[in-house]
Amino acid sequence: MEGFSAHEAPGWAALAEGLILLSAALGLGAVTSRLRLGPTVGYILAGALLGPHGLHLLGDVSGLDSVTELGVTLLLFAIGLEFPWRVLRSMGRGPLLGGGGQIVLTGLVGFGISLALGASTGAALAIGAVLALSSTASVLRTLSGRTETDTVHGRLTVSVLILQDLALVPLLLLVTAMGQAGSPAAFALALGSSVGLTLVLVAVLMTLARVVMPRVLAVTSSLAHRELAILLALVTAIGAAYFAHRLGLSPALGSFLAGMLLADSPFAMQLRSDVEALKAIFLALFFVSIGFLFNGAWVVQHPVPVALATAGVLVFKALAASVSLIIFGAPRRAAFAAGICLAQIGEFSYVLALQAAILGLFSPAVMALIVAALVLTLIATPLLIALGARISLRAAGVVSGETRQGASIANRLVVVGFGPAGAAAATEAQRSGRETVVIELNPRLIAQARKEGFEVHLGDATHPEVLRHAGVGEAAAVAVTVPDHHAAARIIQLVRFLAPGVLVVARSRFHLHTASLFAAGADHVVDEEQEVGEMLTRLLCQEVHGDTWVEGGEMAATKRPGLGSV
Repeated sequence: MEGFSAHEAPGWAALAEGLILLSAALGLGAVTSRLRLGPTVGYILAGALLGPHGLHLLGDVSGLDSVTELGVTLLLFAIGLEFPWRVLRSMGRGPLLGGGGQIVLTGLVGFGISLALGASTGAALAIGAVLALSSTASVLRTLSGRTETDTVHGRLTVSVLILQDLALVPLLLLVTAMGQAGSPAAFALALGSSVGLTLVLVAVLMTLARVVMPRVLAVTSSLAHRELAILLALVTAIGAAYFAHRLGLSPALGSFLAGMLLADSPFAMQLRSDVEALKAIFLALFFVSIGFLFNGAWVVQHPVPVALATAGVLVFKALAASVSLIIFGAPRRAAFAAGICLAQIGEFSYVLALQAAILGLFSPAVMALIVAALVLTLIATPLLIALGARISLRAAGVVSGETRQGASIANRLVVVGFGPAGAAAATEAQRSGRETVVIELNPRLIAQARKEGFEVHLGDATHPEVLRHAGVGEAAAVAVTVPDHHAAARIIQLVRFLAPGVLVVARSRFHLHTASLFAAGADHVVDEEQEVGEMLTRLLCQEVHGDTWVEGGEMAATKRPGLGSV
């Protein structure tokens, strides 16, 4: 049988190109990670190297357009799922106003400079919108890797990023309206129409998020068969994007809104966990698609505009963010540090720029300049965050993240499972005044735990994302009470990976599995069979022979050799 050639089987040719692209993203991502630039830079370089402006090894990249568009849609849905409504509601007046002020100030500066350089009003507004947003993905990943999200400047940075993510919705509407209108009256009409259609979209998505999806996900069979929840998430993301497109809105807006509206639902954590692995692929495809548009030859031919645009973005964004935060009460050094962390333009800027280019607001030269500045500022992000950290550390009177965490760690217990054993452990911990968090997958037990006043996270604890969102990294101890020893061992291993120093106590239903739970990393294991044997013997001695039971030898709650008492 003859083999398939690329000419005979286009599908195999596309598969080969996809393999080359993902291999390049993997290799370059690993290299840039080793250089402490983060994998994002590697993904962009892979697209730039293999794409139409590089070595052109992929031939016609239009065949990959549908794949990258799907990646963008699903990535924005996944980002929307992580939108922290609880954090937004708990923000003080200062961070909210400071973040909003940064968006307005940066946008106005970008608009004014663009007008002065001869851009049309529509293009200038779109450029201002593009410059107003930073890279949530790169900044949060770098801050988390440096354990700086709980520092003063880290919290300010995260606050502004949350406001920027929320601002994507009105900014997309603004850019869309500018692309559809010529006169001020036509612009007002287009903007009003876009807002009205968006409200229709929100109403439909809220009905799905609040009424339909909870009933679907609450069905035990759906929770047991994880692929159904993943398929439901994919259908929701793609359906929202398609519905937005049919309404004449940006598909990115639809998928992002769908994720945001689901982010506050009881099932958000489990959905985030289910799509977490897929999100890594979407993220890689998203930044590879940015690399496709990066024209290295154009950058070499226009070094002065590129250098001025990149430097201008870094300087003006840092200053705008810093000034806005200081005006609304942030400590000066921490505000400057946060401003430096926010100085790049990021993935949402690319979404806005792409929408503006599709609507004819950006010429090819303007788009090439924006993409060049985006790529170069993203490359500089790890260095900017390191500089921001040094500035923040010099601030007088700032309590370190470690000190703050130390106060919370000593009082937090995470209980995995709320069956009889888990409920008893959680109740006793709560009675002793400890902050107790429960992770459970069964809707009936979740309702019971919430009724008893516990903070409950719905999710499968064998997924690391569920453990992270439940705060395992900030806990003093974790009690693993699930009866399945395979699941318990997996959970213990993940807890050990996420929080190496945390105390882990586990339940072993059968003596046969006790050793495997110790091997997984448990500090203490309660052996149910041994404990039952101890109790039976105690009752026999007391009730039959009238003797007093004296414990000796082995304990029902065994522990690792060398550990002190609990």
